[in-house]
Amino acid sequence: MLRGRALPRASLALLAGLLLSAGLAEPSLSAQDLRGGFLVADLWCDLEPMVQQPGQSYPLSREAAITQILKEAQFVFSGMLYGFDFVYRPGDPAREVAGLFKLTPVAEIPWGDPQLRVLQTRTDGSRLTASLLYSLAPFQERWKQSWDSNIFPTATGRGVGHYYGGFPQKLASYRDAIKEAIRGYLRARVYNRPREVAGEVALAGPPSTAIESGEFITTLTVKLKIDRIEPYRVF
Repeated sequence: MLRGRALPRASLALLAGLLLSAGLAEPSLSAQDLRGGFLVADLWCDLEPMVQQPGQSYPLSREAAITQILKEAQFVFSGMLYGFDFVYRPGDPAREVAGLFKLTPVAEIPWGDPQLRVLQTRTDGSRLTASLLYSLAPFQERWKQSWDSNIFPTATGRGVGHYYGGFPQKLASYRDAIKEAIRGYLRARVYNRPREVAGEVALAGPPSTAIESGEFITTLTVKLKIDRIEPYRVF
């Protein structure tokens, strides 16, 4: 990931040239497009998914695939930039407590935001991959800089979603990976199972997703801000 930070004029021109020479940008991309901060990610979509989803063409048209990738980019870049509020309640069968994980975007990049651009697409078999760039406005740079602070610890998680459920389950694997990152961080530091934990979490970079044994397997790293750890009361 390229961090959201300002670059000198010479570096901007060099970066634009490198992206063009590597085939990662449209010829219209210039140093001016990269002025200020930005985020980048490669995201993919299956053109021939194993199961056709209701209302979905088969195989997916290029337009439909790009639309799906842009929806995924909206989630990923919003998570990298603004983060999420979360509430995590570990399941506890002995206390008959059901597990709960609630993830709510702090804010979202609006659909159709012109700051989000598809730089390049490539097809490998039935998979379409898009390289995307999101240019940050000055107020967004401040958001990103706040999350880039070293005061926030990082944690890595691995999440699972059912491949046959299609795109919604790919996003579900992202949420599951975020939950597992939080869970792993807490288990190493909180020795008694908490009743409930709340705070904020941001993606430290784009997720990595593979397909294994009929499942989406996502690995990602997050930055954490724990606001509240509520223990069980002992009587």
